[in-house]
Amino acid sequence: MTEFVEQNVLFTFDESWSCEKWDDCDVYRNGIAVLQGTQAVDFLGVHGDSMYLIEVKDFRAHRIESKNVAGGEIHYWSTEIACKVRDTIAGIMGAALSGGPNDIVIQCSEILGARELRNVHVVAWIIKEPQPIHPNPKKQQKIDAVNKKRSEQWREALKKRLGWLTVKVKHSNPFESPRVPGVTVRNLPRNETKGALDENGNTAQDDREKRIALLHRLRGIEEECRQMGIALNAPVRQGLDALAERLMP
Repeated sequence: MTEFVEQNVLFTFDESWSCEKWDDCDVYRNGIAVLQGTQAVDFLGVHGDSMYLIEVKDFRAHRIESKNVAGGEIHYWSTEIACKVRDTIAGIMGAALSGGPNDIVIQCSEILGARELRNVHVVAWIIKEPQPIHPNPKKQQKIDAVNKKRSEQWREALKKRLGWLTVKVKHSNPFESPRVPGVTVRNLPRNETKGALDENGNTAQDDREKRIALLHRLRGIEEECRQMGIALNAPVRQGLDALAERLMP
């Protein structure tokens, strides 16, 4: 059994899994991550004869910031997730070619080398505040229909951006069914994920959340400019990209 904490959520992978918290492991950090701007999925795992690339997005603590990219939210986040998958695949193959001893790298590179795309799964776990049930059944049906349509839009956006790799793309809330086999999730109280305080009285988790919030705001400004037809010149665009890169947790 392997446990990881990501964004105040405890993810437990049972004995049927081999897995790594990819964006924290040495193979990634000492490998492709030395290339500035490289991104990574949260979890990389092997279950049975399949590999899983899993990204977690918890919008519960950033409801306002996530609304800043309204209208372009699905486009923005699906593109980010797809880019993380792309960089992760490159990191896996690079580590395998350089002879890295990591078991996950070896297993995943073998699965990719077999060219069985049905064995490559991408999972986007999107966590949002649960919606209360509307007392009016007809209105609740409309809400359910809107949520279903939005989920389908998410799935189609991810499939469009990941068609070069696999058709096995899943978008869901990890707390809801259907779930990934052999994985359980549990919310953690705030104090269970807090670490040591820095000189400013913040924890690493606090810093990560602040960076994510600022990044959301920055991307929201870009999206609002796009919707208003305001073209950003090259120096402004380069400045925004440089700032976004520095904010990347």
